[in-house]
Amino acid sequence: MGDGTGGRDNSKRTAPRATVYPGPGSVYNLGSILERNASPSGFPERTAVIDVGDRRTARIWTYEILNKRANQFAQALIALGCKRGDRVFVLLPNRLETLEVLYGCLKIGAVFTPANFRFSAEELLYLVDDVQSRVLVFDTEYLDKARAVVEGRPQIKSIEVGTHQLDTSLDYESLLSRASDHPPACATLPEETAMILFTAGTTGHPKGVKLTHRSTFFACMANGISASMTQDDVYLGAPPMFHAGGLTCFQLYMLMINGTIVLQPRWNAQETLELIEEYGVTYHFGIATQLKLMVQIDGWQNYVRSLRAVNGGGEPQPAELKKAFIDQGIAYFSGYGLTETGATGLNWPARGPDDPMLRKASECMGKPPTFVEVKVINEDGRDAAPEQVGEILIRR
Repeated sequence: MGDGTGGRDNSKRTAPRATVYPGPGSVYNLGSILERNASPSGFPERTAVIDVGDRRTARIWTYEILNKRANQFAQALIALGCKRGDRVFVLLPNRLETLEVLYGCLKIGAVFTPANFRFSAEELLYLVDDVQSRVLVFDTEYLDKARAVVEGRPQIKSIEVGTHQLDTSLDYESLLSRASDHPPACATLPEETAMILFTAGTTGHPKGVKLTHRSTFFACMANGISASMTQDDVYLGAPPMFHAGGLTCFQLYMLMINGTIVLQPRWNAQETLELIEEYGVTYHFGIATQLKLMVQIDGWQNYVRSLRAVNGGGEPQPAELKKAFIDQGIAYFSGYGLTETGATGLNWPARGPDDPMLRKASECMGKPPTFVEVKVINEDGRDAAPEQVGEILIRR
């Protein structure tokens, strides 16, 4: 498996000694931050995640439970021979196990590598081979695709979340039940790869984007600070967690600050409105099309009394859409970012009908948040003049 360092041979490098947070080997690792938040230094009994996969029996994990199960998955990976830099390929919807797998990977320096579960089996085969993954974690819902991936690849250990139908796979819950919940004695370096996210592009196969522990940390910080999020917020996001918008915007930041997130496996406008009302959601993020579908439902205003803000991204944000929320006293944040930057770039709120952000609403994405620099250059590579079309450069 790869070492997560861009192809360099680091097989003889000595792993950094595990240290107590915030030691130099752990300060940027979100797995270490979860460990801290689940300790007496944080709020271990606070609700971390509400998984509404089955509305009748929603699962609620505290920080203590989430951290223990992430530790168990980390220990299970170690028992399977998984090492720092190894890619763990993931086919899961937005559910608690996705976070357990993510944090378990981070805790041992393995690389969380989630893929779009809508990809064809052929596309997934290409990606698994491209990143040289030997561990596949999949939901039973994607059984046929998982079977195609592991068929003829005996080197791949598959772990099934769900009803365990693939004979050659390991059952996720059985695996965790046999593993210790003690934190693994591993530490990571800030520039080691934390995750690989795939971006489609316009030609050829999806491209893998490496995000380091440091870049993931600062992407989460930039996005969360730009949204003025606090531990009192309850966050519900539409993007799936194979997408940067489903991770660094804003799931992981909320778990950095002991906040609460609501996980919805499949976004649906009516259900989303009901969840906002039921769980007192204060912040919702989705693309403009999703937000448009919400405001087209009769009586939508009655469901969103708890919302203080929504965040739109992924496409132009028309003034009419922003005004619909603003008229309800809900701030509208416009966002623009890239997978390569951890979904950071521009994010800014329109809080009232006279906000300057509304003057060119569909064209204006606001200003860069903390830790981010943005400029527009012309064809000569020089700074573009006002109103001049150019290429956007982002640095953080």
